[in-house]
Amino acid sequence: MAEGTYEYECMRAELLGIEKPDYDEFLKRKQAEVEAEEQEIENLKSAESEAEQVTHIAGGLEELSGILQVTQRKLTRFKASCGSLTNLLKIKIGASSEANDVVPPLEAHSVETGERSELDKLDSLIQKAEDAQYSMAHQNKQMKRFLN
Repeated sequence: MAEGTYEYECMRAELLGIEKPDYDEFLKRKQAEVEAEEQEIENLKSAESEAEQVTHIAGGLEELSGILQVTQRKLTRFKASCGSLTNLLKIKIGASSEANDVVPPLEAHSVETGERSELDKLDSLIQKAEDAQYSMAHQNKQMKRFLN
């Protein structure tokens, strides 16, 4: 006789000298247990899916940061080689040259994997996105200045 069956519960009640369980109540309790297990499985799947999405987003933001760093290096090299020519042309025309802004290199922010709720991961993703947005805006300004 398998543990958890109605017959098992009846035999157990008989051995303990207690009243046998009602069959309908037994079925309801078993159904509730099954539903609770299914809900727990769904919750675990959902949490796993969310963790994969966060990891995917973090990877994408890190890749974007890498691309922006490479672009910044290329812009800096271009500015170093062509900046003097541009400044020379501006001086000849009589326009004053603008001071070159220095952008600090992007820092790689790692996603924390601690158990301090999911807030640390989200904060890290938001920081990466803000860094990328700032860097892209600055690079766009630099490219516009080069073209003018």
